[in-house]
Amino acid sequence: MNIMQEKYTAKTVALATGTTAKQITDWCNQGQIVGQREPLGKGRKREFSFFNVMEIAGAAALMEVGVRSPADAFKAAVYYSHISNGGSGWVGDDVITDEGPHRWPGLPFHHNHGDTFLAVSGDMSEVVLSNDGTINTYSIFPMMRRPAGFILLNMSAVFAQVMHRMALDYRVIPANLHDAQPTSEVSLAQEPTPAMDQQVRDAVGRLTWGYQSAATVLAAGVHVNALRAALVQLGRDADAEIKAAIGDAGLNDTSTSSTS
Repeated sequence: MNIMQEKYTAKTVALATGTTAKQITDWCNQGQIVGQREPLGKGRKREFSFFNVMEIAGAAALMEVGVRSPADAFKAAVYYSHISNGGSGWVGDDVITDEGPHRWPGLPFHHNHGDTFLAVSGDMSEVVLSNDGTINTYSIFPMMRRPAGFILLNMSAVFAQVMHRMALDYRVIPANLHDAQPTSEVSLAQEPTPAMDQQVRDAVGRLTWGYQSAATVLAAGVHVNALRAALVQLGRDADAEIKAAIGDAGLNDTSTSSTS
Protein backbone atom coordinates (compact mmCIF):
# COMPACT_ATOMS: atom_id res chain seq x y z
CA MET A 1 0.00 0.00 0.00
CA ASN A 2 1.41 3.38 -1.03
CA ILE A 3 -0.36 5.88 1.20
CA MET A 4 0.91 8.75 -0.96
CA GLN A 5 -1.11 7.53 -3.95
CA GLU A 6 -4.30 6.36 -2.22
CA LYS A 7 -7.56 8.34 -2.32
CA TYR A 8 -9.68 8.53 0.81
CA THR A 9 -13.34 9.22 1.51
CA ALA A 10 -14.46 11.82 4.03
CA LYS A 11 -15.49 9.02 6.40
CA THR A 12 -12.02 7.45 6.25
CA VAL A 13 -10.33 10.82 6.71
CA ALA A 14 -12.55 11.55 9.71
CA LEU A 15 -11.59 8.25 11.35
CA ALA A 16 -7.89 8.81 10.61
CA THR A 17 -7.81 12.38 11.91
CA GLY A 18 -10.14 12.14 14.91
CA THR A 19 -12.61 14.57 13.34
CA THR A 20 -16.07 14.07 11.84
CA ALA A 21 -17.28 13.88 8.26
CA LYS A 22 -19.46 16.93 8.94
CA GLN A 23 -16.46 18.96 10.14
CA ILE A 24 -14.54 17.99 7.03
CA THR A 25 -17.47 18.95 4.79
CA ASP A 26 -17.77 22.30 6.58
CA TRP A 27 -14.05 23.00 6.12
CA CYS A 28 -14.35 22.12 2.42
CA ASN A 29 -17.30 24.48 2.03
CA GLN A 30 -15.30 27.20 3.80
CA GLY A 31 -12.45 26.75 1.29
CA GLN A 32 -9.95 25.66 3.94
CA ILE A 33 -8.74 22.36 2.44
CA VAL A 34 -6.39 22.33 -0.57
CA GLY A 35 -8.00 20.97 -3.73
CA GLN A 36 -11.44 20.77 -2.11
CA ARG A 37 -12.74 24.30 -2.60
CA GLU A 38 -14.94 23.72 -5.63
CA PRO A 39 -18.56 22.68 -4.97
CA LEU A 40 -19.43 19.11 -5.99
CA GLY A 41 -22.13 18.16 -8.44
CA LYS A 42 -25.13 16.17 -7.31
CA GLY A 43 -24.31 12.58 -6.40
CA ARG A 44 -20.53 13.10 -6.37
CA LYS A 45 -18.37 12.34 -3.35
CA ARG A 46 -15.15 14.04 -2.39
CA GLU A 47 -11.85 12.17 -2.53
CA PHE A 48 -8.90 13.23 -0.41
CA SER A 49 -5.17 12.65 -0.85
CA PHE A 50 -2.79 11.57 1.91
CA PHE A 51 -1.54 15.18 1.96
CA ASN A 52 -5.11 16.28 2.72
CA VAL A 53 -5.29 13.69 5.51
CA MET A 54 -2.21 15.14 7.22
CA GLU A 55 -3.37 18.69 6.45
CA ILE A 56 -6.66 18.03 8.25
CA ALA A 57 -4.99 16.12 11.09
CA GLY A 58 -2.49 18.93 11.63
CA ALA A 59 -5.10 21.70 11.50
CA ALA A 60 -7.43 19.84 13.87
CA ALA A 61 -4.58 19.23 16.33
CA LEU A 62 -3.51 22.87 16.19
CA MET A 63 -7.05 24.07 16.93
CA GLU A 64 -7.24 21.57 19.79
CA VAL A 65 -4.08 22.95 21.43
CA GLY A 66 -4.97 26.62 21.09
CA VAL A 67 -4.86 28.02 17.54
CA ARG A 68 -8.15 29.94 17.51
CA SER A 69 -8.39 30.77 13.83
CA PRO A 70 -9.21 27.84 11.49
CA ALA A 71 -7.61 29.86 8.68
CA ASP A 72 -4.30 30.11 10.59
CA ALA A 73 -4.47 26.43 11.57
CA PHE A 74 -5.02 25.31 7.97
CA LYS A 75 -2.40 27.70 6.61
CA ALA A 76 0.21 26.14 8.91
CA ALA A 77 -1.05 22.63 8.13
CA VAL A 78 -0.84 23.30 4.38
CA TYR A 79 2.75 24.46 4.82
CA TYR A 80 3.61 21.21 6.61
CA SER A 81 1.56 18.84 4.44
CA HIS A 82 2.26 20.14 0.94
CA ILE A 83 5.88 21.37 1.22
CA SER A 84 9.06 19.36 1.90
CA ASN A 85 11.91 20.30 4.25
CA GLY A 86 15.54 19.35 4.52
CA GLY A 87 17.80 17.69 1.98
CA SER A 88 17.55 19.56 -1.30
CA GLY A 89 14.20 20.99 -0.29
CA TRP A 90 12.59 19.72 -3.47
CA VAL A 91 10.09 16.90 -3.59
CA GLY A 92 10.96 14.60 -6.48
CA ASP A 93 14.73 14.92 -6.21
CA ASP A 94 16.07 11.37 -6.20
CA VAL A 95 19.58 12.64 -5.42
CA ILE A 96 20.05 14.72 -2.29
CA THR A 97 22.86 17.15 -3.02
CA ASP A 98 23.28 18.76 0.38
CA GLU A 99 23.66 17.47 3.90
CA GLY A 100 20.86 17.01 6.37
CA PRO A 101 17.73 14.86 6.61
CA HIS A 102 15.02 15.06 3.97
CA ARG A 103 11.30 15.30 4.71
CA TRP A 104 8.54 14.42 2.29
CA PRO A 105 5.36 16.56 2.30
CA GLY A 106 2.90 15.31 4.88
CA LEU A 107 5.50 13.15 6.61
CA PRO A 108 7.67 13.97 9.60
CA PHE A 109 11.41 13.58 9.31
CA HIS A 110 12.38 9.92 9.65
CA HIS A 111 12.02 8.87 13.28
CA ASN A 112 15.71 7.92 13.41
CA HIS A 113 16.50 11.65 13.12
CA GLY A 114 14.26 12.67 16.02
CA ASP A 115 10.87 14.36 16.43
CA THR A 116 9.33 16.80 13.95
CA PHE A 117 7.58 19.88 15.34
CA LEU A 118 5.37 22.51 13.71
CA ALA A 119 5.79 25.94 15.30
CA VAL A 120 2.85 28.33 14.75
CA SER A 121 2.32 31.95 15.70
CA GLY A 122 -0.58 33.72 13.99
CA ASP A 123 -0.06 33.32 10.25
CA MET A 124 3.61 32.30 10.63
CA SER A 125 4.76 28.68 10.77
CA GLU A 126 8.00 26.72 10.64
CA VAL A 127 8.87 23.02 10.67
CA VAL A 128 11.55 22.12 13.22
CA LEU A 129 13.52 18.90 13.75
CA SER A 130 14.66 18.02 17.28
CA ASN A 131 17.13 15.14 17.44
CA ASP A 132 17.73 15.27 21.19
CA GLY A 133 14.44 16.46 22.68
CA THR A 134 15.52 20.10 22.85
CA ILE A 135 14.65 23.05 20.60
CA ASN A 136 16.46 26.36 20.22
CA THR A 137 13.46 28.70 20.25
CA TYR A 138 15.55 31.61 18.94
CA SER A 139 16.27 29.75 15.70
CA ILE A 140 12.64 29.07 14.73
CA PHE A 141 11.54 32.46 13.41
CA PRO A 142 13.66 35.24 11.82
CA MET A 143 14.83 37.98 14.19
CA MET A 144 12.73 40.73 12.59
CA ARG A 145 9.54 38.63 12.74
CA ARG A 146 10.11 36.88 16.04
CA PRO A 147 6.79 36.62 17.90
CA ALA A 148 6.25 36.99 21.62
CA GLY A 149 5.06 33.40 21.76
CA PHE A 150 4.07 30.44 19.63
CA ILE A 151 2.48 26.99 19.73
CA LEU A 152 4.67 23.94 19.18
CA LEU A 153 2.91 20.81 17.85
CA ASN A 154 4.67 17.43 17.69
CA MET A 155 3.85 16.31 14.13
CA SER A 156 5.70 13.02 14.64
CA ALA A 157 3.11 12.19 17.31
CA VAL A 158 0.23 13.40 15.08
CA PHE A 159 1.50 11.20 12.23
CA ALA A 160 1.82 8.18 14.55
CA GLN A 161 -1.78 8.71 15.72
CA VAL A 162 -3.05 8.91 12.13
CA MET A 163 -1.16 5.73 11.17
CA HIS A 164 -2.49 3.93 14.26
CA ARG A 165 -6.07 4.84 13.36
CA MET A 166 -5.43 3.54 9.83
CA ALA A 167 -4.02 0.29 11.29
CA LEU A 168 -0.56 1.02 9.85
CA ASP A 169 2.87 1.01 11.48
CA TYR A 170 4.30 4.54 11.45
CA ARG A 171 7.84 3.14 11.69
CA VAL A 172 7.51 1.13 8.48
CA ILE A 173 5.69 3.61 6.24
CA PRO A 174 8.29 6.43 6.41
CA ALA A 175 11.16 3.96 6.05
CA ASN A 176 9.68 2.61 2.82
CA LEU A 177 8.91 6.06 1.44
CA HIS A 178 12.29 7.55 2.24
CA ASP A 179 13.96 4.71 0.34
CA ALA A 180 11.48 4.66 -2.56
CA GLN A 181 11.65 6.46 -5.86
CA PRO A 182 9.25 9.43 -5.92
CA THR A 183 5.98 9.02 -7.79
CA SER A 184 6.21 12.54 -9.21
CA GLU A 185 9.46 14.11 -10.31
CA VAL A 186 10.36 17.77 -10.71
CA SER A 187 13.64 18.32 -12.55
CA LEU A 188 15.02 21.82 -12.08
CA ALA A 189 16.95 23.86 -14.62
CA GLN A 190 19.12 25.22 -11.81
CA GLU A 191 20.56 23.98 -8.53
CA PRO A 192 18.01 24.20 -5.70
CA THR A 193 18.78 26.95 -3.21
CA PRO A 194 17.14 28.21 -0.02
CA ALA A 195 15.97 31.24 -2.02
CA MET A 196 14.24 29.02 -4.59
CA ASP A 197 12.79 26.88 -1.81
CA GLN A 198 11.29 30.04 -0.33
CA GLN A 199 9.83 30.91 -3.73
CA VAL A 200 8.07 27.53 -3.86
CA ARG A 201 6.57 28.20 -0.44
CA ASP A 202 5.53 31.65 -1.58
CA ALA A 203 3.95 30.22 -4.74
CA VAL A 204 2.01 27.59 -2.77
CA GLY A 205 0.74 30.30 -0.47
CA ARG A 206 -0.36 32.53 -3.35
CA LEU A 207 -2.06 29.64 -5.17
CA THR A 208 -3.90 28.31 -2.11
CA TRP A 209 -4.90 30.76 0.60
CA GLY A 210 -4.07 33.72 -1.66
CA TYR A 211 -6.39 32.38 -4.41
CA GLN A 212 -4.06 33.80 -7.08
CA SER A 213 -3.78 32.45 -10.62
CA ALA A 214 -0.55 31.01 -11.98
CA ALA A 215 -0.19 34.07 -14.23
CA THR A 216 -0.46 36.41 -11.23
CA VAL A 217 2.18 34.38 -9.37
CA LEU A 218 4.56 34.64 -12.33
CA ALA A 219 3.90 38.36 -12.68
CA ALA A 220 4.84 38.77 -9.00
CA GLY A 221 8.37 37.61 -9.85
CA VAL A 222 8.20 33.95 -8.80
CA HIS A 223 10.54 31.82 -10.95
CA VAL A 224 8.74 29.52 -13.40
CA ASN A 225 10.50 26.46 -11.90
CA ALA A 226 9.30 27.41 -8.42
CA LEU A 227 5.75 27.84 -9.77
CA ARG A 228 5.97 24.45 -11.50
CA ALA A 229 7.12 22.74 -8.31
CA ALA A 230 4.31 24.40 -6.35
CA LEU A 231 1.68 23.25 -8.85
CA VAL A 232 3.00 19.68 -8.74
CA GLN A 233 2.92 19.83 -4.93
CA LEU A 234 -0.76 20.78 -5.08
CA GLY A 235 -1.63 18.01 -7.55
CA ARG A 236 -2.50 20.41 -10.35
CA ASP A 237 -1.73 20.18 -14.09
CA ALA A 238 1.56 22.08 -14.01
CA ASP A 239 2.25 21.95 -17.76
CA ALA A 240 -1.18 23.28 -18.73
CA GLU A 241 -1.24 26.03 -16.11
CA ILE A 242 2.35 27.11 -16.85
CA LYS A 243 1.60 27.30 -20.57
CA ALA A 244 -1.52 29.38 -19.99
CA ALA A 245 0.21 31.56 -17.40
CA ILE A 246 3.16 32.31 -19.66
CA GLY A 247 0.75 33.42 -22.38
CA ASP A 248 -1.23 35.58 -19.96
CA ALA A 249 1.87 37.15 -18.41
CA GLY A 250 3.68 37.62 -21.73
CA LEU A 251 6.72 35.66 -20.56
CA ASN A 252 8.95 33.07 -22.15
CA ASP A 253 9.39 29.62 -20.56
CA THR A 254 13.14 29.27 -20.36
CA SER A 255 13.12 26.31 -17.96
CA THR A 256 13.80 22.74 -18.93
CA SER A 257 11.57 21.41 -16.15
CA SER A 258 9.27 18.49 -16.75
CA THR A 259 6.76 16.51 -14.76
CA SER A 260 5.96 12.85 -14.93
